[in-house]
Parts: sequence; structure tokens; C-alpha cells
Amino acid sequence: MNPILQRKYFTPDAEAHPMPDGRLYIYGSNDKSGAGRKIMEQSTTSVKHFSLELGGNAPAIVMADADIDSAVKHICNGKFSNAGQVCVSPNRVFVHTAVIDKFIKGVLHFTDGITLGSGKTPGKFVMGPLSTENALRNMESFVSDAVSKGGNIACVGKRTGKGYYFMPTVITGVKRNMDVYLKEVFGPIMTVIEFDNIDDPAELANDTEYGLAAYIYTASVSTALRLSEEIKAGDVSVNSPKYGYNRLKGKRNRQTLFALLHKRIL
Repeated sequence: MNPILQRKYFTPDAEAHPMPDGRLYIYGSNDKSGAGRKIMEQSTTSVKHFSLELGGNAPAIVMADADIDSAVKHICNGKFSNAGQVCVSPNRVFVHTAVIDKFIKGVLHFTDGITLGSGKTPGKFVMGPLSTENALRNMESFVSDAVSKGGNIACVGKRTGKGYYFMPTVITGVKRNMDVYLKEVFGPIMTVIEFDNIDDPAELANDTEYGLAAYIYTASVSTALRLSEEIKAGDVSVNSPKYGYNRLKGKRNRQTLFALLHKRIL
């Protein structure tokens, strides 16, 4: 393996810097702006193996028969841990109309209990800052775009004015033409989209160019199996995320192969 770390290979002028020759290369990228595709374009100097993480816009589907309290806990943990800066963080939350009011109420109760701060800050759920000023501007842009297109801000939606902190945000009434629906958010903004029996949950989940992860919440084994087959994502978790989100205060999920093989999903 020959890691390629030089910045020149990942910039817009990468055409001037074709990837070096070699017998085997493994390239990794989590850049959302097309760096992964650019790497592949510039790698024809030899046969190479790629391992690329190209961003995510993970759907979470909450069916009418789901355990709403559990769904709220898992989805909020995934969305607001590390201030949403997790590639498999649930971005688009599709909730059945029969349970959407209860779900939103639960989410707002969860966000009320979030404390902004560092790992040393006391609190039941502590959320840290974003990584850069540019990340803060991106969050403001997502909120502004959603509001201009008819979205409803159910919870906050602004920076704190101190550091790179952005308040946990919940947007309802989200439409398919909104940036917050189309793009990877990578921040503490949850979008809630209502659906009913006429809609196909798998089709809604697949309405994205990304395919990293997806989440299903249902009491029906047949529904879980069907959606798991139909959703186009690398990993589909049912009723409990298989990922170990960044948890403060010493709480962790067991994520070894042994633990995963012995963990009940349904």
C-alpha cells in the first residue's frame, strides 16, 4: 500500500498532477466536492485498487408500527453526536403520518436536553462545535434556503455567537428542492419529511446520489427485510444502528466483529 497524501492530487487543478505509477494503491477520500471522482480520473497511470468514502445523505425511515421512543433516541444520537459531523449520520428522516406528531415531540424533548460544550462540560448529552467557520456558514445557508422554500424551523437554527457552535436544529415541511434535502449536511440539522401509505419508503430513501448508510424502524420483520433489500445503501440498520457514534462521558457501543455477530438487531 502506498498512501497518497499530497494536497496537489486533490485540488481542482489535479489534471496537472496525475497519480504516480505503482503496483498497488489504495486511495481514501471523504471529500463531498468530487475529490474521489477526480482521484479515479487521475489514476490511469497503472491498475489501482480504490477504497473511497464519498459522503452520505443517510435516510432514516420510521414506520407507523415503530417503537417511537427508541427511534427518537437512536436517530437523535446519530444526528447530534459530534455535532452531526459523522458520515453515516441520519440526514433525511422520513416519518409516517400516523406517528409524526409523537416523533417530533420526542425529538424536541431530546434537543431541549442537549448542552453545548467540550468533553469536560457536565450534561446528559453534550454536543461540541463544528470544525470551521465555513462549516457554520454552511449550516446558516441550509437553514436560510429551507425557510425561503417553505420549510418550518421547529427548533432553533442559528449559531450561538461563541466559537463554532451551532444550535441543534430541526426542520419540518422539507421539500425535495431544498439544499438540506439534496446535500450532505454534516452538521446538527435534522430534516423531518412526512409520508403516508401511498408513498414508497424505499423510493424516498433512494432519492439521493449517495448510498452510504440507511436506517429502518419498524416492528414488522417482513417490512424490515423488504426495505433492506430495496434500499440502495452499503449498510442498512434495523431498529438499532450498528455504528458506534461518538459518545461522551465514557459511553460506548461495542463494535468488534464478535459483538456485532452477537447483537440482536430486531
